[in-house]
Amino acid sequence: MKTFFKIFLYSFATYIIFSPIRSVSFRWATVAGSILYVLLTLWMLKKYSNQKRRMIYGAIFTGMAFIELPLRIVDFAGTEISFIYCLCILWAFITTILAYEYKNKILIIIGCLIWLLGITKVADRWAEIYNYGKLNKEQTLNVADYSIEDSNKKFKLKELKGKYIVLYFWGSHCSSCFKSFPNLQKMHEKYKNDSTIIIASVFLKNDRKDEDIKTGQKLITDRGHDFTVFATDYENPLLDCIEFHVVPTILILDEYHNVIFRGSLNFARTKLEELLHD
Repeated sequence: MKTFFKIFLYSFATYIIFSPIRSVSFRWATVAGSILYVLLTLWMLKKYSNQKRRMIYGAIFTGMAFIELPLRIVDFAGTEISFIYCLCILWAFITTILAYEYKNKILIIIGCLIWLLGITKVADRWAEIYNYGKLNKEQTLNVADYSIEDSNKKFKLKELKGKYIVLYFWGSHCSSCFKSFPNLQKMHEKYKNDSTIIIASVFLKNDRKDEDIKTGQKLITDRGHDFTVFATDYENPLLDCIEFHVVPTILILDEYHNVIFRGSLNFARTKLEELLHD
């Protein structure tokens, strides 16, 4: 029992060490956590080689889950976005056990590939669904009669004429928005000579800061970008219609102003390319 408690404390300390990294990046926290638990497991197996391995595995898992499991039981909705990353750390631990027990190189390679797929493709898709949900394909979401504004006046979205219309909703408080502007600029430059495609941003004005469309335009031009800036406020019924929850949010509209995509910029670029190649 004494050995179990020691290993538990090592495992719990490992959890405490990497967890703060989550405030910066879930992905990097997962990489750090996975590496630390692999090293810890191998170290404990060597240090306590005279002990039953099942006890060692159980102690490490208990330390790993001591805080994590109750948190997810009590508030799964609040921790849902990092669920896949948590599973990736657990998978790294399981892969280490399998590798140690069976010493099979193919098993190790498969385990590593699954882990890598988890922290990239699977985690990205999970975050996309968590942040933006899924469009109901059986229900048409038309935004033609909703209004936004340009430098001169308000206008209805149906006045935008294009086969596909990409609208990037952002706010001045959104650091991730500013980080993704260079990619939006590249997208703008790629399609700016194509009259059938409109790429534009929609600045969400903060009335408490007395922001207007010129605020958004200045934030864009000061960073050397020249894509179109429209604006609206957070009270616009359009945001309720599109089930807006987070910035940035990107919409793609078809020529009839039906929403055919709602999500992140990376997935929007892929979706637009797919649409153009159909």
